[in-house]
Amino acid sequence: MDKPNNILEREVRDELSWDSYTDDSRIDVKADAGTIYLSGVVYSYPELLNAEDDAWSVHGVKKVDDAIRVGPLAESIADDIVAANAQLAIDNDRRVPKGAVQVSVLDGWETLSGRVRHQFERLAAKFDASHVHGVLGVNDNVAIDSAPIPTDVSSRITTALGRSSLLNGASISVSNNGGTVFLDGTIGSHTAAERAEAVAWNAPGVAEVVDRLEIMY
Repeated sequence: MDKPNNILEREVRDELSWDSYTDDSRIDVKADAGTIYLSGVVYSYPELLNAEDDAWSVHGVKKVDDAIRVGPLAESIADDIVAANAQLAIDNDRRVPKGAVQVSVLDGWETLSGRVRHQFERLAAKFDASHVHGVLGVNDNVAIDSAPIPTDVSSRITTALGRSSLLNGASISVSNNGGTVFLDGTIGSHTAAERAEAVAWNAPGVAEVVDRLEIMY
């Protein structure tokens, strides 16, 4: 049974208020059958991401629709400065191969391009770019050059999922079409779903993970 909308809204607002890194006075929260709708304005893109994480952390939330905008403070920084700072942050990150990821910026929105060999490299570059002052959003177009995929990759991922204590009790079916892996079934929380995705990404040859899991509390 879904948590009543008024209770879920109140708990998400309380979580936003509890987070000292988020100005909850500028964020509006609505709930509908487990879906949280966030709107309003924040001062930076990291604050936007933080508000979304806060909403996901509340028990009973099945989906977060984030329509928060980044306000004038970030817009005052020129695109070329944002691009230069983001590129410097990525180039200084030892997790990302030198020269593998490039940044362009238009009206505060960053676009990441290039190719890496591993998902963690792509995630590291996106994290670096997301936390530069002035960014309003990130389009991640970085591709992954994957190794040949094993014929039993679905079985390997299923076995790895079974080893995770966080995923105990989850009902997950794994299939693949070449380097694309599909996760279907039910799971107990957004955190568990993220863990399942991470496990799938660790398998050799995976180029994309499609999460079709349904959160069931």
